[in-house]
Amino acid sequence: MRHSGRVTSPHFEAVLHLRTSEQGGRKRPIFDTARANCDNGDYMPNSAPHEHDVMIRFETPQQIAPGESAAVTLVPARPEFWRMVGPGAWVIVKEGGRVIGVAEVIAVKPDGGS
Repeated sequence: MRHSGRVTSPHFEAVLHLRTSEQGGRKRPIFDTARANCDNGDYMPNSAPHEHDVMIRFETPQQIAPGESAAVTLVPARPEFWRMVGPGAWVIVKEGGRVIGVAEVIAVKPDGGS
């Protein structure tokens, strides 16, 4: 979450790699504060992937086009489901059922601070 322009809940610094539209990704760029569903490797009791809502934050650029990569901050709506995610983890980023990219976690900021 954001308060006074600062992330105040646990978050994950990552590098987001968006798929091209030819690879099944978006046709248009995503912008700062975009929402997505992420598969972080957490599974439900029936062995189905458990997808989690995240806000995608980035300082520069203010948008990421299909096929591009950029440093981002993933801010999960329910951080308690992200306890097992650490540096080096790969997170699948989706819109609805469509995979639009992957993010490699670089650092975990559990208290929302630096």
